[in-house]
Amino acid sequence: MFGCKPAPSIKLATNTPMYKRMEEDMDVNCGTILEGEESVQECGQRIFDLILKTASGQPTKSESFDFGGAEFAPWVLGADHVIVAPSCVSMRECAGRAAPLRNHT
Repeated sequence: MFGCKPAPSIKLATNTPMYKRMEEDMDVNCGTILEGEESVQECGQRIFDLILKTASGQPTKSESFDFGGAEFAPWVLGADHVIVAPSCVSMRECAGRAAPLRNHT
């Protein structure tokens, strides 16, 4: 699970099992193409429509859970910190938690 504040991040699942496993964090299930439920063009249109909605203010799944704030560090000095995701199972459990920074040296 990854947020990407302050910019929205639209996440595409390449297959349905992944989408079902991470449904709270994935915005689009592209596995429908492999399953023959829709064409590449139809799925592409869904993605394009979601991009327009997101650009118009509709929050992505990560944004709706306020996930990603801990990953945004605009003025990090040096490359001596790594972001470690909190130990939670779902987006609802992680919502509002800050991931701790750990020195990797």
